[in-house]
Amino acid sequence: MISEHTGSHVDAPVHCHGEQATIDQLPVDCLMGPYKKYDLSSFAPEAGKPVELQIIKEIEKRDEFSLQAGDIVLIDFGWDKYYKPDSSGSEREWWGKNEPGLTNEVCKYFSEAGIKAIGADTPGVDICMLDGKILSAPGHVEYFLPNNILIMEGFSRMSQAPAIGVFMALPLKIKNGSGSPIRPILLA
Repeated sequence: MISEHTGSHVDAPVHCHGEQATIDQLPVDCLMGPYKKYDLSSFAPEAGKPVELQIIKEIEKRDEFSLQAGDIVLIDFGWDKYYKPDSSGSEREWWGKNEPGLTNEVCKYFSEAGIKAIGADTPGVDICMLDGKILSAPGHVEYFLPNNILIMEGFSRMSQAPAIGVFMALPLKIKNGSGSPIRPILLA
């Protein structure tokens, strides 16, 4: 028995908004499409400090891409280096209680671009958290889930992915599910 929100997984809109779509109501291709990866690792993001829009724009210029409606955004914070499932105690729990997140402006920018989904190597994509205290979550509560933009969390080895390509993942059809484990696949 596992949670709907175990490992690499997707949050359905109902996850934070009770009257929204459950995972079994989403189309089979809800997590298929072109992706753009924002590699933030060289900016050394810190727990509790959200990434600003200026950095997102800088990455688009550096990697020579722009967002299109229907794109899937992948955020490589370089955060999977902190995920240590084989350790114990506070070292193991640190990843789940600390993350950089995204500013309100970044979430609004992605939402207004018409993205289909967003995923990251953190426990909560947009959630800015320090020592288990959520400091902000603009995507979950305002820009992503309420607008049917799916949130994917808990990715690993994103550094191996090119900046653009095709993303595919299939959520399990869990009746009335608020999310589902997924197996993400990238094609370059």
